[in-house]
Amino acid sequence: MVGARSPGDSRERPSVSLKTGEILQARYHVNTILKSGGMGSIYLAHDANLDGPCAIKEMHPTDDSWVSRRFREEANLLSQLQHPNIPRVRDFFQLEREGGVLCYIVMDFVQGITLHQELEMAIKEGHQGLDSAMARQITLELLGVLEYLHSLKPPIIHRDIKPANVIRDSESGKLYLVDFGLARGTSEHTQTTAGTLMFCPPEQMLGKADIRSDLYALGATLYLLLTGQPIQMGRYTPVLGQRPDIEPQLAETVDKVLQLDPDQRFQSAAEMRAFLTRPYVRPTGPSAWPKRAGTAAVILLALGLIGLKPWLERRQPTQPIPSPRGQSSTPAPAIQVVHVDPRPTWFLREKAFTSGDMTTGTQRMLADLNEAAQEKQVAGLGYIRWHKFTLGEMDYEVGLVFEKKQPAPGGSIQSGSLPGGSVITLTHKGGYEHLQDRYVELRKWAVDQHLNVDEAPWGIYRVTGLQTPDPGQWETDLYYLMK
Repeated sequence: MVGARSPGDSRERPSVSLKTGEILQARYHVNTILKSGGMGSIYLAHDANLDGPCAIKEMHPTDDSWVSRRFREEANLLSQLQHPNIPRVRDFFQLEREGGVLCYIVMDFVQGITLHQELEMAIKEGHQGLDSAMARQITLELLGVLEYLHSLKPPIIHRDIKPANVIRDSESGKLYLVDFGLARGTSEHTQTTAGTLMFCPPEQMLGKADIRSDLYALGATLYLLLTGQPIQMGRYTPVLGQRPDIEPQLAETVDKVLQLDPDQRFQSAAEMRAFLTRPYVRPTGPSAWPKRAGTAAVILLALGLIGLKPWLERRQPTQPIPSPRGQSSTPAPAIQVVHVDPRPTWFLREKAFTSGDMTTGTQRMLADLNEAAQEKQVAGLGYIRWHKFTLGEMDYEVGLVFEKKQPAPGGSIQSGSLPGGSVITLTHKGGYEHLQDRYVELRKWAVDQHLNVDEAPWGIYRVTGLQTPDPGQWETDLYYLMK
């Protein structure tokens, strides 16, 4: 098993626990560390009983009972899986070490590189992405894993399929699907928005993943491997628009599985395999796929989902969400100057230096906020506030805004407030691809009116895809505080 530290995670890393030469359970001789992340580390070791290499996954000490439970559930799940493309679990045990009780999973070691690394190598060699033959082989091999997982009783949803979680064995060339830390059975009730944002379909962001969610993630993986470009949920160029040399049958397979509506995708891995392997007749007519937009659209869509799910599910679908300014849900026709009261918030804040860092960080903060909201049974409107936004540095906070003060969230989530006072504001009605333009419009208007405004604007996501699938009906209130 191989991997690297996740980008955008600025939290302090614990020091590694195991040392080279250390022996665990009188059996596993630790050789070196392979990977260390926020939740755990992975070591290469030698299994004296089986006289061969193995991988030891260690969970770092934590007071988070959810993390500990998920680690044990991952071990239990993996121990039951028997498939040639899933690393076999050999052992699970706990040890008392400095800092507390640590949990360990021992698995088969796969010597190789990830598909993410394969793509990087292809790009360095001057290619846009992988070729059709390689992508077809990857698709069929991973579909075999998904057919197995989805046929179990209950079906197992991986929920985090991406190039970094697929390893190619350097000797056999076989692919291995790894990292089952987010995998769940379809019978388990969950409303978490876990997953990697770039590969996460809308229903999974709403906590309603099913087997078709894994197919979407596979499609997003293939799109990246073929084009070298990440998809932006529902807003991207079809495969052949990026790579005219790709097999049309493969391109149509990927495009179909990336539909936002799960009912419009393939309904199973077997159906997707059947389509890709049958005699192919290319369809006629123009493509109905929309043009690409910025990655901010996906992030902002997710922001509209924080904490709203349990609240909205208790309301009638047609009942409007109250305006943050106490007005009707009808958008303001122009920029206004109004007075707002301070509003309590929960938030997380960090810095990012690339758009990829910001995407990763936002996804992580969204998951943490949603988990806290579920635990405390509270609901608010999602917001994002930009403290600094330049090409070289993004300092931003993601949070929930409430009508009244809520109990302290605990953990790393802070309690605070959005500022009160005179603000310039407008309500943007529509999708998120032009939100940055509206912030610029607000700023320019302030300059034209000789108004001095704060450098940290914010946006509250008032009507989102949860209320209506039509982006033309979405509403976002944007604010600049006047000094």
